[in-house]
Amino acid sequence: MCLKFQRVVVNPPFFLPSFYRPMADDDYLVVWKDLESYWIQNYESNSNVSIQRFLEPPQLFSTPDGVGLGLPFVQGERIDRSTGEHHLLLHPDNAERLGELTSDYLGMNELLDIPHHLVLPGTDYIVNKAVDIQNRGHYQKLVKQASQANKRHRKLLDAQDEYRFAHTLLEAREHVFLSLDIEAYETDHSILLELGWTMYDARNDQYLDQHYMMEPYRHLRNGKYVDDQRMNFGFGTSVWATLDQALDELAKDLAWATERDGGFVLVGHGLNSDLLYLKQCNFEWPVVINRKRNGRFVLAETGVLDVHDSALVTIVNTDTLYGASINDLHNPPSLGRCLTLMDIEHWNLHNAGNDAHYTMELMMALLEKAPLVV
Repeated sequence: MCLKFQRVVVNPPFFLPSFYRPMADDDYLVVWKDLESYWIQNYESNSNVSIQRFLEPPQLFSTPDGVGLGLPFVQGERIDRSTGEHHLLLHPDNAERLGELTSDYLGMNELLDIPHHLVLPGTDYIVNKAVDIQNRGHYQKLVKQASQANKRHRKLLDAQDEYRFAHTLLEAREHVFLSLDIEAYETDHSILLELGWTMYDARNDQYLDQHYMMEPYRHLRNGKYVDDQRMNFGFGTSVWATLDQALDELAKDLAWATERDGGFVLVGHGLNSDLLYLKQCNFEWPVVINRKRNGRFVLAETGVLDVHDSALVTIVNTDTLYGASINDLHNPPSLGRCLTLMDIEHWNLHNAGNDAHYTMELMMALLEKAPLVV
């Protein structure tokens, strides 16, 4: 027989602050979302209101008489970095009391229990804050905060994976790492003034730096918003050329690396805009077909516009590597700031050739810190 659900006024809320005992080293905690899911999946209500609906914020924390009002949650972060997610947690005593009231309200034949596997040592968590829920808006704010923290945490884990993979590739010494940079005209970003790239041949521990300046725009100079460093390339001889000529040289270097190794590693600091420029210029990245008998890889006659569909092994973002090295991806520093923080001497940034070279230096310096991350 289904009992009609009736709201029961609890005044004052049963979860008074004094009901919650302070955290101690021997305290235990329950992840609220895990407990909520367990109750919904393993119990049925005898009321016309399901357990799931009863535990939803508009019902559980409705004012002025929701049974969840005053429920003391704990905001906590899992200590284990590999699973260091943020959760809303309950002390088992409070979870048990909530289960009792929920069972009573829904006319259930059995009490909602708390399975042992959901009860965790409090020492597994860094407890950031204890809060008593005042209304559903308050609860939803806490859920949003936990969700945002977990999103940041997952991004950090991905960045650390990227760091470890880059370190593994460098240690393997099987590929060419190519960092590149483009300098655009400051008042019209569709005009490219410089293209520079640095190749590090990991097999032979050799560097090659290239810097091309666009001949058709020799008369255009930066300097109002961006430093004009076009004539100050510090790692070789700059070459005046058309954009097509410069892109042809870049394509030749990538083709050489790909034919030898079967792929290439792309390096950059805030690389997305540079890749977009190259795509707009219809630059084609090399694609591997198969391998010759003499050990060289065969490339397709035409490449692809999307670098991710090419022979790319991976993209190493030095801004991401830096964030991974300090466990903080928020507001990544500029290339110049990262170089300063890493004590790398540098001159005449905003020259495409120099920026490409220093980006490679930054990657090398960051990957030397691998034991701190790996």
